[in-house]
Amino acid sequence: LGAQTAYELDHFHFHWSDNDECGSEHLFDDFKFAMEIHFVHFNRKYGTLENAAKQPDGLAVVAVFCQLDPDSENCSEILNAETISKINSCGLKTQLSCSSCLNDKF
Repeated sequence: LGAQTAYELDHFHFHWSDNDECGSEHLFDDFKFAMEIHFVHFNRKYGTLENAAKQPDGLAVVAVFCQLDPDSENCSEILNAETISKINSCGLKTQLSCSSCLNDKF
């Protein structure tokens, strides 16, 4: 990616499963994670995600691997059974407040 190239965040989506050890779509050093988040950006010079997807320099996807820490209380809102039950099949959406999950490192 060139320093002069502007990419815009279009959306982000999650990959997870009912098993905390195999939710990620990709591996890191042969290790799968509980969840993987993809932040999908498009090159602004193409105007839309759809146009950019047709170009070799059109998309930039940042993947973030996540591990579940059952002892952490930071993400209790997201891990709450009531919240998770709203997104129990592919394509369903709900609003989440992720600010409680960000620790001092962010």
